[in-house]
Amino acid sequence: MACTWGGAPCPGGSFCDAPGCGAGTCKPITSLDDGNKSPVCGCDGVTYWNAATASDHGMAMASPGVCPIEVFCGGFGNIPCPKNDLFCAFDVKVQGGCAISDASGSCWGMPATCSTVGFGGDRRLCGSPNGACLYECDAIKSGQTYWGPDSTCPM
Repeated sequence: MACTWGGAPCPGGSFCDAPGCGAGTCKPITSLDDGNKSPVCGCDGVTYWNAATASDHGMAMASPGVCPIEVFCGGFGNIPCPKNDLFCAFDVKVQGGCAISDASGSCWGMPATCSTVGFGGDRRLCGSPNGACLYECDAIKSGQTYWGPDSTCPM
């Protein structure tokens, strides 16, 4: 069934798969659950972990890569992401960024299961400099401020 992004909704259980946010086709929402990171920008302005994750969330892909203007969350007002199935990524990049109170972040659509490759991730939660290393996917889903990559994590 043909559709247009932002037009009349597709039937229940499906979404308008409209690459570039224009004309598309109604496709069923599935649970492909691909945990490999390959960010895409959804038509809602939210970055998704990968194209399969965007599809799992019923979102058409605007473009490959992280959204150029990300959806803000967190901060002094503890602003939530616009939908409950999104996560606020509190990535402060370097350990010194952990000193920022009320960190802000950007909303991400995440897979149900994170992919794990190797011995451990290269991100650390703030407040635990000698704590366990996490994969970036797990760090985002933790809802806590994190930093990295940390080269002292075993890979």
